[in-house]
Amino acid sequence: MRFSDEGIIISTKKYGEDSLVVKIFSREHGIYRGFVRQGKSRKVSAIYQVGNFVSFEFRSRLEENLGGFFSVNLLNSFCAKILFDHIRLNCFASLFSMLDELFLERETHQVFFVELLDFLQKNSAEEFNPNPSLESPRSRYLNQDSADLALRFRSSAYGRYAVGAVLDPSQQNPGLARDRGNSNDGLGFKKKFVVADYIKLELAMLRELGYGIDLSSCVVTSATTDLAFVSPKSAQAVCFTAGKPYQHKLLKLPKFLLEMEGELENEHLLNGLKLSGFFLQKFLPRDPKKYSHRDEISRVLSS
Repeated sequence: MRFSDEGIIISTKKYGEDSLVVKIFSREHGIYRGFVRQGKSRKVSAIYQVGNFVSFEFRSRLEENLGGFFSVNLLNSFCAKILFDHIRLNCFASLFSMLDELFLERETHQVFFVELLDFLQKNSAEEFNPNPSLESPRSRYLNQDSADLALRFRSSAYGRYAVGAVLDPSQQNPGLARDRGNSNDGLGFKKKFVVADYIKLELAMLRELGYGIDLSSCVVTSATTDLAFVSPKSAQAVCFTAGKPYQHKLLKLPKFLLEMEGELENEHLLNGLKLSGFFLQKFLPRDPKKYSHRDEISRVLSS
């Protein structure tokens, strides 16, 4: 079995002294797991980082065998560009974690792959930085080409810490978190759009896995306007008039999920996280500790 494709690295696991078992969410073939000999060596370790967009060749003697990745080339390093941005980093890491756990291997998800890639490209763009002229220790690295960006970061004091933080936000140092974008000083307008896009992608993930939420019309009256709640039982929208007497039992539906220019206050984003989080846990239950990235986003929004 052999094919070439491109995809996003969603997890890595050490194997032996210096090799890796890498999981890639590919464009045409879905999620594949493969062995990479000497993947932890200094020469190529920067390529095999979670969040990197790579091209590769997969080879396996038999279809059911583990197989391996060969001719791996780095196309883009999404997480390396946002290592000092607390909110964006947690949004990215949360998506990779859920992909790793919730999606079955070797099932194609071409539409969702495009949605995910669009989210990563849009929200890791350098022009996203609200202060591009501000020179800082991190900006010197962010101006490097993607090919050597991750490697340069790993050799820096910031990089040695931050690369590990992608996978474990609970170990983040408060001082370094502040340097990554002052996330605790309030959520900026642009970052609110990142969280809103992230919530929409969580709902798209539910849809892709067969648990879509119907926000097209009211489940009670069939009305398509004034939708304000979502029923936790039917996963369908409820209009304000029909839902008001039972609002304490319903989930709030933020307007930004219905309108292109809906309000994006912290309260609305928290309601959106609560909505998608409820159905993720209902339909695809996981250990709550594995939602640590979502919890961190909620904490910042609540502060």
